[in-house]
Amino acid sequence: MGIGRHDFRFWLPATIAVAIAVLIAGWGTFRYTNLAQEFRRGSIEHWQTVLARLQQPMGARLEAVANNGEVGKKDGETVDRLMRSFPADEGITLALVDSAGTVLFANRPTLNNRPAATVLPNFDLAVAKTFSDSAQLPLVQVDRQRQLYGYAGVEAGTDVAGVTLFAHQDLRLGTAPLLRKLAVEVGVLLLMGLITVIAVVVALRQFVIGPLRIIQEALPDGVGTGEDQRSMGFLAAHAGKVSRISNELDAATLSLRDREQRLHRIAQSIADGVIAVDRDGRVEWLNPAAEALTGWSLDESLGQPLATVFPAVQRQTGETVQDALQTVLTSCKVLEESNGLRLTDRQGLEHYLSASAAPIVGADEKTVLGAVLTFRDLSDYYRAREENRVNAVA
Repeated sequence: MGIGRHDFRFWLPATIAVAIAVLIAGWGTFRYTNLAQEFRRGSIEHWQTVLARLQQPMGARLEAVANNGEVGKKDGETVDRLMRSFPADEGITLALVDSAGTVLFANRPTLNNRPAATVLPNFDLAVAKTFSDSAQLPLVQVDRQRQLYGYAGVEAGTDVAGVTLFAHQDLRLGTAPLLRKLAVEVGVLLLMGLITVIAVVVALRQFVIGPLRIIQEALPDGVGTGEDQRSMGFLAAHAGKVSRISNELDAATLSLRDREQRLHRIAQSIADGVIAVDRDGRVEWLNPAAEALTGWSLDESLGQPLATVFPAVQRQTGETVQDALQTVLTSCKVLEESNGLRLTDRQGLEHYLSASAAPIVGADEKTVLGAVLTFRDLSDYYRAREENRVNAVA
């Protein structure tokens, strides 16, 4: 069977695969936006902390450089080493700028002693002068181009007053780690999506295509095959046949239900008592006449042994109905009507009965599924015969 342009065996898995891909793409975009926002917030908090920690030690070193002459050179070297500890190759620029806007120290030595406004990205001298007071908290911001910049005053004496710490970082360089993290998560989702598509294909083959193949094999030659199937697809080509089969099954089910109900009404209307038992001799059903004679209702008797519900014995031999029924179940023979049975019902009243039993066999007419017992109340007949006998003697 080829795959037609409307064949669900191809288009259903393909549609699911496309839907999964679209969902993963949407989730990836949403996830990347969240990761970028988290990275932005984390970078701002990081630089606020760094600048706050550098305010006092930078001020102290600059004060020493200004006042200690040759000794101050060592402090200057210390400041220079501290500045260079911030890697410039990661898009980071850190500089100390004096009140005139000149770079005193920077993590890029080529920037030293040059105008900050021309060599430092996004540097604003007017903003820097507002941070001459070291008690002011550092300012860290990120613009729309994802450029981070921050200002902080240093704690120093009057000799180095107005010196500002300036930080800049190009956050776009942090995109690669975010993409690597996102790639791992997307890869896991794609793997799960692939497993889902494979599971759908396997389920289609197992629970849909297999049964439909059986239906197709049962169809007459030329129905739902060839050009019809190629043009309409597998399901469409068989829809009419499947619908007809479904309607026939519904009609057959309704007919069987009507027949069952009719047989049930007939059994309910029989004047004789009728009890049906399974192959173990347990009650499966009894009609109203049997309920009246035994004193057991249908609900109470279900699953009970026949000897409990119908404790009848042969008056002459003492044989129980259970024994006779066992013969029917094992021999698959009909037990002819037998008179002289005495039944003590649930209320303790005695009834004189005649009864017969027949096996219930399966479709092979050999397997015994149970038996049906029918009986008739002859109590009035026996009482009348006894009265006639007494009157004859008298």
